[in-house]
Amino acid sequence: MYYGSHLEEQIKELVILQGIPCLMQIGGKWKLPIINVIRNQGILRFGKIHQIVDGISRKVLSEQFKSLESDELVVRKQFEEIPLKMEYALNERSKGLWEVFKAIEKWSIIVDKYKTATLYKYSLKAALMSS
Repeated sequence: MYYGSHLEEQIKELVILQGIPCLMQIGGKWKLPIINVIRNQGILRFGKIHQIVDGISRKVLSEQFKSLESDELVVRKQFEEIPLKMEYALNERSKGLWEVFKAIEKWSIIVDKYKTATLYKYSLKAALMSS
């Protein structure tokens, strides 16, 4: 749909300016994988998330949760019992990222198909050249 170049430029500026703080909140190596695990699994305890997110240390996971909580992307529920029990869940704000995850998943399927097709093409070409 065409709205005119002036309006399109304003929209682009708005997206760029508003996109930068968003990227700062979800950027880095671990935040998106953490959010995605909770998105797929639902409410989880710290230890379970640590088991699922491959390669993350408990210290880094704790730091990432503090950041995600301060950015209001994750909700922590702490139970007053021993041993200490904490559960993490997404809030309405972070659920807005679900469409982003769906788009990334769709894109990764396309990339995987392209890689597979390219690998097959070069493997076939190599096989034909060697015979």
